[in-house]
Order: sequence, then C-alpha cells, then structure tokens
Amino acid sequence: MKGEEGVERSYKVYSDEDIYMEYSVIGEGKPIFVLHGGHSNCKEEFGYKALIENGYSIITPSRPGYGRTSKEIGASLETASTYYAKLLSDLKIDKVHVIAISAGGPSGIFFASKYPDLVSTLTLQSAVTKQWLTTKDKEYKAAKILFHPKTEKYTWNLISFMNNRQRSGEGFFIDLDQVNTLLTKDLERITCPTFIMHSKHDGSVPLEHAQHAHENIPSSELCLLDAWGHLIWLGESADVTDEKLIDFLERSKVGERYFT
Repeated sequence: MKGEEGVERSYKVYSDEDIYMEYSVIGEGKPIFVLHGGHSNCKEEFGYKALIENGYSIITPSRPGYGRTSKEIGASLETASTYYAKLLSDLKIDKVHVIAISAGGPSGIFFASKYPDLVSTLTLQSAVTKQWLTTKDKEYKAAKILFHPKTEKYTWNLISFMNNRQRSGEGFFIDLDQVNTLLTKDLERITCPTFIMHSKHDGSVPLEHAQHAHENIPSSELCLLDAWGHLIWLGESADVTDEKLIDFLERSKVGERYFT
C-alpha cells in the first residue's frame, strides 16, 4: 500500500504469545524508528517524505493502545521499551535513529535511556519531556471526554481530513498517565546525540518541555523553529524542519546496519 509519500508501505504485526504490536515499514536504507504522537498510529506520515528521499527507511510501531497494538504493552514506559527492543531484534536491526513526537516523547526518552546500544541518535519533535496535563488541568479533563473510545469518533469527524490515521483507542489514556512517570534521571542517562526540535509558537506542548530536555540531556542540541505551531511539518516552514533534521542525521552518522 502506498502512502502520501508515493512509496510502498508494508504493514505487519509482531506477536509475543498473546501480545501484539502492529508496525509499518517504508523506504530502504538507514533505519529510523518513529514513536508517533498522540491520536496517531503506524500510518503516521508527517515528515516521512524527506527522510525517504534522503535514503532512510522508517519503522513505525503503533504505540500501546493505538491501532492494533495491545494496550498491555503500555503497562509502563519500561514495558513498552522492552517490546520495542524485541521488535528490533525480530527485524534483526542492531541500531536505529529514534524520532519521538509529541506525546511519544517520553517513550523515546525512556527507550534511549534504557537501551543506549540500540539508539544511534534521538530526535524529539514537539515532544513532551516532563509533567504534562495533570488531572487538575482543564485540558486533561477535556481530553478525557473528547478522546474517550466511545466518543472520539465524533471528535474526529470534526477534523476528518486527518481521520485516516487519527484515532486514539486506549492509547491517549495511556499517554495521559505515563507522561507524568518520566523522571529527570531518564533524560540525564541518555548518551546518544539528541536533537530537540520545537516551535516557539507551540500551543499544545509548551516550549519549557524543549528547554527541560536540553538542560538535562548531556549531548543535546536545541533547535527552535518559527513554525506556526505544534505541527512543525506543515506550513511555509515545513522545508526548514526537514532540512534541519536531515542535517542533524547526516552529521551524526554511525555504522548502523541498514534495513532493506
């Protein structure tokens, strides 16, 4: 099946006893492991075109509770990271570049912290990196209503242009709980080069999340963008987002095994 990138994308399911993780693979070359944001799944496409055109392959698992991935994988960030490592082992991939997006930020941070030997670089895009949307926040309460599995279809009908992949299932509830379990020490233990990309105008994940990551991840570089908001892959500045990411990846080349 071809995505918006115009390249064939395959969809598969990794299973471990009664636990399942769906994932997609697109492109050929140096492997990138994408941990998508909230309200998404393995059909994610933001920013993929430029990566494929520059010789990268992209592996995107649906995170716990999203798509057809078992919610049990989301028992904790550590549990999820263990299954990501199992998936890469099953694919016989020794090392990947990790891109963690928005609410997928804690997953990428914890994975890079726990499995440093598997991660060449970490890129955080509009990422949550610390406490976010607690039970006291009105946004949290609204999200609990808007994205409840029984009502979210009505929410997404209002933004139907994204409806091909934007369904939350149990995933966003897992995110709301787990983003607040991430510890500063998890950031401090990251040893790989890290690129932190964030719009100065992000109204969904405050800029302080990017600053927090930069202050606590030892080998990190902060890239502030003039993108119009949270979706840094859209609008007039989208090309700048692509160019800066490709530049970082090319500057950080290591001898990872190619995925073909």
